Amino acid sequence: MVIDESMYVLSFLGLKNFTHYHLEGIIFEFLVFLFYAYAYLQFSKK
Repeated sequence: MVIDESMYVLSFLGLKNFTHYHLEGIIFEFLVFLFYAYAYLQFSKK
């Protein structure tokens, strides 16, 4: 899942305040999800 990957990346970067319980974390994960979806669509077109 993309959300799990984003959480792994966030913990890897040391940004452990960004969790599902923080509004900033939810917004950030949503942006990451949009980025993953956009990149996937761009690569799938080629």
